[in-house]
Amino acid sequence: MEQPSKQTIDAAAPIVRRGPYRAARNDPLGLTSRERCVLVLLEQGLSNRAIARRLCRSERTIEHHVSSLFAKLRIASRSELESPVRNLGTANASTQRLDSMPFRK
Repeated sequence: MEQPSKQTIDAAAPIVRRGPYRAARNDPLGLTSRERCVLVLLEQGLSNRAIARRLCRSERTIEHHVSSLFAKLRIASRSELESPVRNLGTANASTQRLDSMPFRK
């Protein structure tokens, strides 16, 4: 009996589509709800450690969110953060979403 070729196996495998979550696709900046929360806390001047404590996440997870935010906003540092966010008026929309997120105070 003949073995199926790798090409045949690959063709039979289901295609898994990956991409932004629906919320991120609908967001003007392409941010997820968690990235929006991190963005608001970054605007408040919190460190990654402080954000991690507030959102009950690991510091490493917050680093990933911050890195993703910087890439999506096309900025290189926190000092560049104010300008694109304020220009797009996203802070108010983010704050509304934040009210429903659990944090530690």
